[in-house]
Amino acid sequence: MSELRIPYPTERAGKRGLDLQKWGVLINTTFPAAQTEDAIINAWDLAQVRGLDVFSGHIAIVSQRRKVDNHWINQESCWLTLKAQIYTAHKTGAFAGIDPITFGPMVERTYSGFKRQDNGPNTEQTVSFTVPEYVTATVYRFVNGQRCAFSDTLFFDEAVPIVNKFPTGLWAKAPTLMLSKCAKAAALRLGFAECDYSADEMDGQIMNPETVSDLTAEPQRLSAGPSTLANPTAIPASEFNEVPQGTDDVVSSFNKVHSRALRWLDRSVDAAVTLGAFDEAIDNIRSTLEPELHDISVSLVNGLKGIFADPRGPSLWAYLCEARRRGPEACDMASKEVNNQAASGKLSKAAADGANTVLNFNRALQRLSASAAA
Repeated sequence: MSELRIPYPTERAGKRGLDLQKWGVLINTTFPAAQTEDAIINAWDLAQVRGLDVFSGHIAIVSQRRKVDNHWINQESCWLTLKAQIYTAHKTGAFAGIDPITFGPMVERTYSGFKRQDNGPNTEQTVSFTVPEYVTATVYRFVNGQRCAFSDTLFFDEAVPIVNKFPTGLWAKAPTLMLSKCAKAAALRLGFAECDYSADEMDGQIMNPETVSDLTAEPQRLSAGPSTLANPTAIPASEFNEVPQGTDDVVSSFNKVHSRALRWLDRSVDAAVTLGAFDEAIDNIRSTLEPELHDISVSLVNGLKGIFADPRGPSLWAYLCEARRRGPEACDMASKEVNNQAASGKLSKAAADGANTVLNFNRALQRLSASAAA
């Protein structure tokens, strides 16, 4: 028998019921580009834990970057494919379809730098792509018997992974396809807390995002935009390009929440208020955001609960939206007015506390927009 590309790990595979035939299919057909035994085993384990089928294209092995001793290495990581995300949504019994992708205007993006050559010295090159500035994906879920839409917009500049000043892998070959697949995955996560980040989103990304400034990559541009609490489509939606940092430091201020989480929370707030799906929003927070952001993010949703439990909740919400639209000074004035209303008994304490939490969140988003516009 010919020698296997990746040797059969008798003990590890035997414990998992992975016979030699299955191992051959995995290394030669399912994951022909995988380099390590660990990657194949991890892909098998992930599929088993999530109730998926590794042979049906539910798992992908992608290369992610990790910094070790002041230098960058590529590491094989396992993530669910878009096919697996859609399969997971179907399994809930609540999946109600997905719209065709909506494309933004086509723009040109140019990248210049030195490209590595297999033979000979690196050469300076310039490449240009014509890509959609953004794409929007919309999925539908039945919530309490109603077909509800969950949309997410992903900007090319915020999503494309850059290494040594050039887009990586399939992003260089099929940028529109990759952006569309990532937007679908992001929309699925909004509608279905059961879904996770997709392999398309993670391929080429950084495993420890706190060191992103050390890379030779160009910094990714954040797009500025107006408020979304009153207008959910106004601010550009973005998705995490990073794996959660996983630190032990609990974040206690919205000012310390990183930009991508703020934008994600902003969209989640819109969906929760529109659908009244506050408990679902909390579940989505716990399954999506880094653990250190759970407490402050859940406090925001509990604040919304307090607002809408008050008879004056809808008018209070409209007031908070208008304050955010007008700027930081209006938020400060709104906070004083809310506290006065609570002191006079015209507003419940829970509603006032929730309003102040929302106002703190609004101020953080205002600072984010101002910083991006500077």
